[in-house]
Amino acid sequence: MTQFIDRAPDVSAFCKNAGPQALRIDYLTESGRLALYTPDFIIPMADGGYVLCETKGRTDRDVPLKARAAVSWCKAATKKKIKWQYLYVPQGIFENINDNRLDTLIRTCEPTLNDLIRETVDQQLALPFGEAGSGECSIGDFIPLDEFTRLPSRYQKGIEQAVTLFRFLEKKADVSYAPVFTPLLGPLDEAAKGVLLRFIGPDVTEDRQRQKAFFEPDLSRLPTGEASYHQRQGNNLRRTLVDNNGLMPIGLLRWCLDYARHSQRAIGEIFQSVKTRFAHTAETDIYDIVEQVYTFRNEYIAHQDRELSESDLARKALDRWINCLYRIWKIHHV
Repeated sequence: MTQFIDRAPDVSAFCKNAGPQALRIDYLTESGRLALYTPDFIIPMADGGYVLCETKGRTDRDVPLKARAAVSWCKAATKKKIKWQYLYVPQGIFENINDNRLDTLIRTCEPTLNDLIRETVDQQLALPFGEAGSGECSIGDFIPLDEFTRLPSRYQKGIEQAVTLFRFLEKKADVSYAPVFTPLLGPLDEAAKGVLLRFIGPDVTEDRQRQKAFFEPDLSRLPTGEASYHQRQGNNLRRTLVDNNGLMPIGLLRWCLDYARHSQRAIGEIFQSVKTRFAHTAETDIYDIVEQVYTFRNEYIAHQDRELSESDLARKALDRWINCLYRIWKIHHV
């Protein structure tokens, strides 16, 4: 395969997708566990697009699931000027190819890839999107339907996927429930960011020099460790509110809620804004809800320090996550 790619006239370069910097795509295995898939090659095309390439015989039962995850990743990565494609090359097809162009190989292999995707969809639904049967949970078991319908459609979709995955996995033995929560990670971060923008955003000036002073107040009076800690938080707030690339907004919202409740420091600018804007939350339970979701996320989902294999624990956590999503979304939509 390397010789074919190297000689293809419509390929500008290629690299083996391996090592610590390899592109890895997470997917749900047949047994319901979260796993990582590493395609064989990354191929920049002469037209400016990119191809993720997998070459193998059909030996892995998870091949259709990997293919579907890779196709979804390529769709998400594709922008107006950059197109990503996934190429799955069965050995039998490759041995009979009589053209040296990669785009010809892509077209030749496309029917096989489509068959894999259809196979995966057929397996998944199977997944019960309709009304819950006897003994099964439905969306209404986690959130009142009038609240559910108020949420944006992308949040509704995340909740539907999470509940459906939970219903699917609770019928199986020896599975991890961690993937149930993956569809809610994005909505929770987006909703948390919305709260930060509503509360602190009005205090942020558009003037770049004044912005720098706002997010980087004088911390010289603080002990070194505490000053570094505040500096990191101020920088993350700037990245979230101004640069639109902050780290984990749900964790940053948790920090703001906690800071407003407990900090006694008289530090200017951004930190005073946090204390003032979030002061009214001190007497509510929103911090406890966000804290529980944040802690569960770190222990069971992000780092998977603990195995999430108990159905009751997963169900209670899912209820908490959906409630948290609605609560923090509601904060900046009232």
